[in-house]
Amino acid sequence: MGARLSWLLAMSLGAGSCASPASGPSTTPRDPPASGPPSGPNAPGAEGTEAAGDATAIDGPTPAPERAAQSDAVDDPAMADALALPSVRRYEGFIVCGLPTRETLDRALALGIDSALSLMDSSEPGISEVAPYGASIGFRYLRFVIRGREDLSEAMAWEFAATLALLDSPAIIHDDTGERVAALFALKAFFVDELGADRALAIGTQLGMGSYADHVDSLIRDVPHE
Repeated sequence: MGARLSWLLAMSLGAGSCASPASGPSTTPRDPPASGPPSGPNAPGAEGTEAAGDATAIDGPTPAPERAAQSDAVDDPAMADALALPSVRRYEGFIVCGLPTRETLDRALALGIDSALSLMDSSEPGISEVAPYGASIGFRYLRFVIRGREDLSEAMAWEFAATLALLDSPAIIHDDTGERVAALFALKAFFVDELGADRALAIGTQLGMGSYADHVDSLIRDVPHE
């Protein structure tokens, strides 16, 4: 599923944040960039690589979930502690964190949390064990690869927003430390949700983007909202 297809799917699911096309000056939200699928060495099918973004299921294609009443366990700090998740922060109904363990996934499933999104490349330590285990016990485990600064962009912010529509909430969204997740949420806040640069950076900081802060700032600081 490429960036544009993911965005169109989000529109059909009623993602709500995506803009409708506009002509001339307007106060409506920005349209997602027409970047198309990644090309070059990171393109889908390139030998030995995984494409950035382009959400896929760890255990094969999976249909979008039925929207239903969600567990509110993570709204209670005591329950969040019970998950024993590293670097836990909660935002927009999602649990932002570093790489979970098998024990974490067992605890989460017992609390009714059964969706996860990994931003990790399959070659990163730990993910090749944790993600298949999650899928085996009943998690709907998706992958949306963001390897580092080179994959952070406005186009990825829009594709990330569309991917969030494929997840039940609450859901675990992680990389190895949580920093890449936080940076991507900051970009989403600016480009998709049309929050100001200062507010978007504050969200990223609160979520723990750490070493990615300067790079995210450089991507949004002087970009006007149309």
